[in-house]
Amino acid sequence: MGVEEVDQASDEVSRSAEEISAATERQTERFREVLKEMNDLSATIEEIASTSDEVASVSDRVASRADDASDVATDALDEMEQFDQRAEDITARVEKLDGEISEIGEIVDIIDDIAEQTNMLAVNLPRSPPIGLCPSFVECGASCLLDRSFWFHDGTCKPCPALGQAHSGASLRRR
Repeated sequence: MGVEEVDQASDEVSRSAEEISAATERQTERFREVLKEMNDLSATIEEIASTSDEVASVSDRVASRADDASDVATDALDEMEQFDQRAEDITARVEKLDGEISEIGEIVDIIDDIAEQTNMLAVNLPRSPPIGLCPSFVECGASCLLDRSFWFHDGTCKPCPALGQAHSGASLRRR
C-alpha cells in the first residue's frame, strides 16, 4: 500500500470518526432532553400523589419506573459521553498518524533523491584511473579514490609513501 493510499484511508477514517462524534453529540442532546422530561414527569407524578391515596399508590409505581428510566437515561448519557471522548481520541490519533505519514513521505522522497544522485555518481565514475592513482581503484571501491593513498609506480599499485598504508587487497594488474 502506497503512501497516498494510506493517506486517503487515514482521511476516510478521520471523516468517519468526525461523523461518529457528531452523531454522538446529537444522541447525547436527545438523552439530556429525555432526562429533563423524565425529571419533570417525576415531579408531576409526585404532586398528583399528594392529592389522593389511591393516586399515590399508582403514582409511586410510576415514579419508581420514571426513576428507573431516569437512571437508565443517565447511564446511557454517561456511556455516550465516554463514546464521544473515545471518538475524539481516535480522531486525534488519526490526525497524528496523518502527520507522521506525511513526514515518512518526505523522508522517502529524500531517500529517492539520494539514491538517484548515488546512481548518477556511479554511472559517471571513470572507468580508468587518473594518472598517478591506483589502477585498481574501481575494484577497491570509493576508498582508493577518496583517500588517494595508493599510487601507481613501476607497473604496480603501492601505498602512498607519505601515508604508509597497506593495500586493501584489490587486483594490482593494469587492465
